[in-house]
Amino acid sequence: MRNRFEVSDTLELLSKYNNNAIVNIRKIENEEGNELEVCKVPKQVVYIYTNANLKQNEILRRRKSEEL
Repeated sequence: MRNRFEVSDTLELLSKYNNNAIVNIRKIENEEGNELEVCKVPKQVVYIYTNANLKQNEILRRRKSEEL
């Protein structure tokens, strides 16, 4: 994790496997399994649950405001 995001945010999925897609964050957990509402610590390891099946090396990024 590098930038701040939170549960219910809409992010863009950049993938070399599939077409890019829009994903919604449903749940976030830290390494200890504690549920988080907001991720705001750079390089923190988190586990996110989304409406998409994510694969290794895919990138999630915040959508630009003009795309919303």
